[in-house]
Order: sequence, then structure tokens, then C-alpha cells
Amino acid sequence: MNILCIVRSRTDIFDFLFFIRCAAERKVNNMVNRIRLVKVHICVLGTIRKMTPSLFGKTKSREHILNNLHTIMENVRVQFDLSKGDMPDAAEFARCLRNFSDFSVFPSIDNELIRCLDMLIEKEIPEIINDAEVVASEARMGRYKNNTKIANKVAATLDGSHQSRKDQRDMKIQQQSEVSKHLYPKYLDT
Repeated sequence: MNILCIVRSRTDIFDFLFFIRCAAERKVNNMVNRIRLVKVHICVLGTIRKMTPSLFGKTKSREHILNNLHTIMENVRVQFDLSKGDMPDAAEFARCLRNFSDFSVFPSIDNELIRCLDMLIEKEIPEIINDAEVVASEARMGRYKNNTKIANKVAATLDGSHQSRKDQRDMKIQQQSEVSKHLYPKYLDT
């Protein structure tokens, strides 16, 4: 009888660990989707800003942009090599853009920020996931010791020069996020 209880509890523990892993993967996927959405908004809004004249003809340019938004978004998708599935619906996006009287208030395209977002998706997040899997497997085996690779990453993150670059990147992402929240509030609610 005791053996049967032990087997059931072990099975329950493994099921529980599986659900925890699935939840973590879902959170990572949501984060990656949000990063991709921010990148799309940076590219689209920056292109719209670039197309807006600085002094005269803003109203005519605004109407031209709103009427041709589908074509503009397709050109942005090709230019920045964005996924078609990441692009917002042009009609809904145009409806949200109508709330703005002047498109020159949008931030310009920041290639450094785009590069940072790409590096985050392609390199940093997979490294973090890999490190977490290493720690989890070592913990399951009962031989978790101080992992120097992870400790070095934490030390590099806490380094002052890296922190200032991170703060600048975070501030740029925050600015882009404010515009995105206004344009697409239902997609960015947490």
C-alpha cells in the first residue's frame, strides 16, 4: 500500500513539474510575441513619421498615409524582414492612427533598438532558457552547485557600463511601448 502511494506521489510530482515547465514556456512565448509586436510598431510608426513632412502638407500627407496604409505596411514588412503574422490589421491600425492629428510625434526608427530586440529574441532569451534548463536538471539530479557561467552573466548584468546601456534601451522600449499602448491597448493588456 505504501509503495502504491509513493508511486502515485512521484507521478503527481512529475506531472506538476511538467505543468510548471509548460507555464514557463508559455510566458516566454508571450514575451517574445510582445517583443516582436514592439519591433513591428517601431518599424511601422517610424516609417510613417519619415513619410510625414515637417512643415507643410501634413494633412494631405496624413490622408495619403491612412488611405494607403496596407501598401505602406507591406513595404515595411519587406524592408525590415518582418513576419506577415506579426503585422497588425491595416484597417484597425488606420482606425487607431486617426486619433493622431500629427504623425511627426511618432518616434523615428532606431536601428540600434531594433538590433537589440533581434539579439534579445535570437540570442539572449534562448541562452537564459538553456541556463534555466541546466540549473533545473542539476537540481533534479541533486548536484546543483554554483554555476560559474550563470554567476558570470549575473555579474556582467550588474556591471555599471552594461547597466547604463540597458537603462537607455529600456527607456527607448518604454517610449515605443507608450505609443503602442495607445494604438493597440487590447493586445498589450496584461
